[in-house]
Amino acid sequence: MELKPISAPLALGLALMSIVWVSPFFWLLTNAVDPAANGLLRVPSAIGFDNFIAAISGNAGRQFLNSLWISAATATLTVIVAAAAAYPLSRMSIPGKDAFLWLLVLLRMLPSTGVIVPLYFTAQAGGLLNSFGIILALTILNLPFTLLLMKNFFDTVPIELEEAAYVDGASLWQIIVQVVAPMSRAGIAVVWFFSFTGA
Repeated sequence: MELKPISAPLALGLALMSIVWVSPFFWLLTNAVDPAANGLLRVPSAIGFDNFIAAISGNAGRQFLNSLWISAATATLTVIVAAAAAYPLSRMSIPGKDAFLWLLVLLRMLPSTGVIVPLYFTAQAGGLLNSFGIILALTILNLPFTLLLMKNFFDTVPIELEEAAYVDGASLWQIIVQVVAPMSRAGIAVVWFFSFTGA
């Protein structure tokens, strides 16, 4: 198939559009490395990393590390709980399973602001107004969507592979760890990153 050259007006239009699309990124980059940044789109007179040092020093650095810790712990706990709940939902014939999954969809539609006040009072009554309480609350808020996502990923793993491993003498734990988990790595990674960014 032969490629046709593009016309000059089209090339000019595409060049202008690319400048419009790239300029916010250029603005962000120049303001990040310009020690005398004032928020304007301009070529920096000097380049330095003073802005990065100021952003991570003192109280801001501690808050950043605290956010990373809470986000990573939330994502890991969410993956563990969602996987433990999604695997039986994927493999077992549980009465009312479909109704439960639809209830999860409805729970996902609830705005998080609608459950913040009862969640706060529950955490206060349980003595969980600390980092662990935040991790627990964020995990609970992430679970409806992540559970549905994990179940759909487990559904794609052929059950014949698990049956073959069972015939070869593998236990349920070995089947999950050595057969299902490696084949669901993409789903686990998606759930982990979704939970991390959400937290």
